[in-house]
Amino acid sequence: MKKYVLWTGGWDSTYRMVELSRRDDIEIYPIYIRDHTRPSLQIEINTVEKLYKQLVEDKRTKAKINPLTYIEDCDIPENIEITTAYQRIKEKIKIGSQYEYIARLAISYPGIELGIEKPNGEFSGCVEVINQFGRLKECDGGYVLDLEKSSKDCNMLFENVAFPIINLTEIEMLENIKNWGYIEFMKGIHFCYTPHRNYPCGICRPCQQKMECGMEMLLPKRAQIRYKIYSWRVANGGILSRIIWKLTNIFS
Repeated sequence: MKKYVLWTGGWDSTYRMVELSRRDDIEIYPIYIRDHTRPSLQIEINTVEKLYKQLVEDKRTKAKINPLTYIEDCDIPENIEITTAYQRIKEKIKIGSQYEYIARLAISYPGIELGIEKPNGEFSGCVEVINQFGRLKECDGGYVLDLEKSSKDCNMLFENVAFPIINLTEIEMLENIKNWGYIEFMKGIHFCYTPHRNYPCGICRPCQQKMECGMEMLLPKRAQIRYKIYSWRVANGGILSRIIWKLTNIFS
């Protein structure tokens, strides 16, 4: 069974790669989109390449993992209907621009999987669009859009994509990763918006989410300390916290 997976090197898509790699009836086609507006582009590419090599060489891997496919965002064929549908939805809900070009790409890779998790108190533009304008139905162990119960614009965006982990929270995925024995592997993912010397900063929202979900093992000790000081500073404010914050950055 072929599975096209949009792989960014982040938690969700890497979790899905691990999950699929454990099955001997699967042939994985990992895809990475080069979006040159992303400041973390090269970090993501380095991360995906490193993780790919590790997963292919892992003795536990049963699936066939094909070479990474890199696609330039500017090379994805234009589609005025999809672009117009995206713009109409964006007027109502804040949703990332990547979903517009992913929808265009999905025409060439029907069923491509997106690593969208079940929100755990955080806003997700993609999930909000589906909640307001669409419905999902189960399919092959995951979820796809129910075209008959979704709006035309929602269908234009998501009719060719699959959501295999949208029913799982980060915490639930973490438990699976622990049970499967892939914690060390997952420490190599990239998720930080503002890396500090190429390591997670500990204070951007993705870093905070990891700490709040009990995933502190993904952050180096310095980032964990930075998170705790930052959280204390936000809660308490004051001159002392700012002094400690500056000292932390000087000596880290």
